[in-house]
Amino acid sequence: MMERYKLKETKSIYEYFLSKIYEKGVSVYASLFFTELKNFINYQNKWDYIMSVKDMKPSKIAESSFETIIQSKKNEIPEEYKVTVINHYLKKSENSNSESGKSYYLDLANEFK
Repeated sequence: MMERYKLKETKSIYEYFLSKIYEKGVSVYASLFFTELKNFINYQNKWDYIMSVKDMKPSKIAESSFETIIQSKKNEIPEEYKVTVINHYLKKSENSNSESGKSYYLDLANEFK
């Protein structure tokens, strides 16, 4: 969003998204933008927050948002959170209806081992 509309990140924008990260109905959408803000690096519980995104509602959008965030930050994930990521992808693999889907999610899980 910041790139698309050529917005400069300001304290007001950061605080706006911060106020929306747990708001019913918008939290899952806010998560995608909030985690990409430069000031997110200073957010005290950033990894706990990222791990909570997958449990937001609506579930399908939350899982997709979680996976997008994880892929964008995969080189930054602390070791203690990788188990959660791996388990998420393993569960997706188990629930997949196709062999290609199972393989896709297994490959993603293996990226974090």
